Amino acid sequence: METMSTADVASIVAVPPRHTELAATFRTWAGDEADLRVFFIPDVLIGLDTPTRRGYLYDDGWTLEVWIERGVPEFLDLLSAEYLSDQCKVERPPGDPSPQRSLLELVLSKGAPIDEVRHLL
Repeated sequence: METMSTADVASIVAVPPRHTELAATFRTWAGDEADLRVFFIPDVLIGLDTPTRRGYLYDDGWTLEVWIERGVPEFLDLLSAEYLSDQCKVERPPGDPSPQRSLLELVLSKGAPIDEVRHLL
């Protein structure tokens, strides 16, 4: 497994059975009072933008991707060493992060508050 991260951007991808733990880590990292936004495309996209945390969780039903632009060290600290196995990959995304930022902007601008759609998740 290749593990790379920077203080500014990280992408974490997981497949079952590790995707459940990655989703739980995202919820913990976001915090209980976070204004999470949800957009169905038809897959699930959940975004967060606060002064200290910015990123999204994308679930296509098989793989789960978490892309973090702000708050990477805090997110990685929440992941257990056991989690960082060959079943997931933490990397610094190569090249221009514009596609990831576009997805994040989409969910932040068009997404519904998570409390309104929680029953659909």
